[in-house]
Amino acid sequence: MSRHDRKPDAAREAGLRAGRDSADRWAQDALAGHPADVTAEARRILAGLAHGDPAALDLPAPNLNDLDRTTPAADTTATLDVPVPTAESPERHTEATTAYLVGYITGLMQRAGERCRAVLQVLAATDDRTVLPAPTIAASGTDDRDTLEYLHPDRLRVGGIGVFARDWAWIRDAHGRDRVRVAFVGVLVDVVNGWAVFACSRTVAEAIVADQESMREAERARLSAAGLRGAELDTAVDERVCPMRFDGDDIIVDQRATYLEHGDAAIERLRPDENGRYDVMGGAWCWSAVAPGYCDRIVGDLPTPAAQQQYVAFTHVTGMHAPHQLLQITTLQQTRTRDGVAFTAELSLDGEQVATIVNRGGDPTVWTPTGEGLGTATLQRYADACRRYGTPTTVEQVLAALVTEYDLTRRAAAADAAGDTLLRAVDDDGALLDLLTVTAVRPGHGTREALRHLVAARPAHPDATQWEVWGGTAWHHLQHIPLAAPAPRDGVVPETPH
Repeated sequence: MSRHDRKPDAAREAGLRAGRDSADRWAQDALAGHPADVTAEARRILAGLAHGDPAALDLPAPNLNDLDRTTPAADTTATLDVPVPTAESPERHTEATTAYLVGYITGLMQRAGERCRAVLQVLAATDDRTVLPAPTIAASGTDDRDTLEYLHPDRLRVGGIGVFARDWAWIRDAHGRDRVRVAFVGVLVDVVNGWAVFACSRTVAEAIVADQESMREAERARLSAAGLRGAELDTAVDERVCPMRFDGDDIIVDQRATYLEHGDAAIERLRPDENGRYDVMGGAWCWSAVAPGYCDRIVGDLPTPAAQQQYVAFTHVTGMHAPHQLLQITTLQQTRTRDGVAFTAELSLDGEQVATIVNRGGDPTVWTPTGEGLGTATLQRYADACRRYGTPTTVEQVLAALVTEYDLTRRAAAADAAGDTLLRAVDDDGALLDLLTVTAVRPGHGTREALRHLVAARPAHPDATQWEVWGGTAWHHLQHIPLAAPAPRDGVVPETPH
């Protein structure tokens, strides 16, 4: 059998071997040096693995420039051992390439995790602290406060109130149990690279700032005991735990000691939103939702079950929030026209059909009542209560968002049922510009990097800025769209966005 006929299973095995070898070479450099630096890097990698975001880990990537090589490259990247595409076997090439990439990333992540856990075990043997990634700990236990089970992270959705802690808050008590020293109450507003972004009250924000100062004092005492004095001590403390303070209603976060090259640009000013709530370093610090039963101390007012969900976030329309889910699309027919995609949809309110929505392609979206359950004033109040990126919406925007939500929910369910992966290209505002399905590929740790290489070869809408991948419950950033790309590869089935 020629190498052009190699089965995907063989390509995946080759990828697994190359990924493991690449991780071993990476670990020789990345996991060497000062114990504090090694600990931080190992924890970062393990946390990223736990949240399924290999792109944020800066691990060595496969090299797709020379698919005809059969041996690994000498540096930290591996060269693919997959068949070169031919006129007779383009599908087999794409299938094998994807299989190799899946194997490479799977082997890379598995071996990187093994090497990180091994080095942490060695460091823990000389330290009375146990170093583990916060996401792994948070997922490993159960909530021992039965009355607060509704606040468990597994039940938390965007727009809901939860309990949040940073990675440094995890400790091990005298009985060897994993605990959270202090956690904070807030509303989950987003998830970035697997980490929570939440909005909290002024009282909670003040507690976060105070806790940061306590961490600074503890670090100062530790470094002072190690012999540091004066300006050297001050700089070392600022590097490890940045200063924070209130300036009126704003929080000042000074990271100049950590990011010297940015100068004063490393000073962040965190302002409260229109509701007086603060996002304290969301997306920059490693915040995770935690079960209240783990927490020794919780700052903030815990909600009742009925009050936990503050608003409902649309799953497929980025940045869109609504007061409830009673207004929904129930049927949708779409037709591509010369001026765009025309559609007709039926709208229901609390299960009762109330209107027909029509767009003839490029025209404004209009609606016609079909019953007495929805009047113009009622729909306007609903639109007034909705927000897109925190700003008010129009009736037309809301109707279009409801259609998009229904359409992508239907497509995502079909992809999940078939074992396919759904991807979309969006612009800076999250507007859908391109939609495609990669057949017979499940999203996961090993496939994300493979998908990045595949979509890099697909031409996208000129206004699109990034690709996102459907992960089963939410869309996740996959990769920024290049300025130019060759023709699409076989195995990628384009879809029609409405």
